[in-house]
Amino acid sequence: MKRRMFLRVGMCVAVALLAGCCAPWAKEEPTPFGRLAVGVVRRLEIAREVAWAKAQTGAPVLDEEREKAVLAALVKQGEAAGLPKERVERFFGAQIAASREAQTEWLAGWEAGTKERPKTVPLDLKTQIRPRLDAVGAELIAALTEMPVLAEWDAGYRVWLKRALRQRGFSEAVSGLAAEGL
Repeated sequence: MKRRMFLRVGMCVAVALLAGCCAPWAKEEPTPFGRLAVGVVRRLEIAREVAWAKAQTGAPVLDEEREKAVLAALVKQGEAAGLPKERVERFFGAQIAASREAQTEWLAGWEAGTKERPKTVPLDLKTQIRPRLDAVGAELIAALTEMPVLAEWDAGYRVWLKRALRQRGFSEAVSGLAAEGL
């Protein structure tokens, strides 16, 4: 019980650091990159809930039609916000691939007994999980609109995001895929 509470407090601190809030009393707003990084982490954490729901229903991890529909909706939102289609496709294509990889890893770990299964009843994918993913997607689009053009970014952002995701417990493969979108 104490370990679980410690982990929750640790996660809150890590999210605050990812957001650029070095201290609770910091008055500065998180940077756009900090907001983007927090959104990537949140999206990957929700992917665990997606995997748990799919594990209970037997649904496959890969749903090409759903992924195409999600990406098309995000591109439409991104273009409405003034983002180039290619930028949105690249960023969210990478996030979807990272989510798929994370789901695959969790499912394999649960099956092999190397990862602890969630003790909660899985949430409904359509009515409970997808709306949260949609909200995170909107937050990520808002953060992307404030970011410099991707071609101008220093590779350090990719390295930093990958390292931050690894520190949050995501695998090298998941972290690498998520960072590819930058």
